[in-house]
Amino acid sequence: MNIFLFSFCFISSVGISISQNWENFSISAEITPSCKVKNNGLIKLLIKNGVPPCVIYWNEGVPYIQRIALSAGKYNANVTDKLGWISKVSLIVDNYSSFSLEIDQTYHGVYTDVELRISGGGQQPFSVMWINAGGRLKTISRSMINAMSGNYITIVTDGNVCSEINKFSVE
Repeated sequence: MNIFLFSFCFISSVGISISQNWENFSISAEITPSCKVKNNGLIKLLIKNGVPPCVIYWNEGVPYIQRIALSAGKYNANVTDKLGWISKVSLIVDNYSSFSLEIDQTYHGVYTDVELRISGGGQQPFSVMWINAGGRLKTISRSMINAMSGNYITIVTDGNVCSEINKFSVE
């Protein structure tokens, strides 16, 4: 078993912050949810008021202050400071709420203007790709101007690298 000693901590401005206070020191955590199909959740611990160095031990045997590539679920950590004070924390990494895609079409004779609407969950910013039935990339914006009729695939990726893939028909 490897145990690492830390005398510094990381903090991020993303995610959800929670704290667990104990008599001599406190643990805060920044949590970024995971995508449904990817294990990309994140937990960063911030230890305050303990006497460094601190020993961190997660229930899976991982000794790091930051956990990456996490699936949704419950994670437990024990942190012991130099004086032997132990703080235990339980953290939950949630799934990001998915987002939904719809299109608005405006027909102009031979061509159609198409606007993609993204609603529901997801994390800004969103990137969009439109691919035609032949597999060619048509545009990388939410709007497709002068689109030919046919079937298109949209791949939308949010700021947490969660993706939704949909098939749309343009008339």
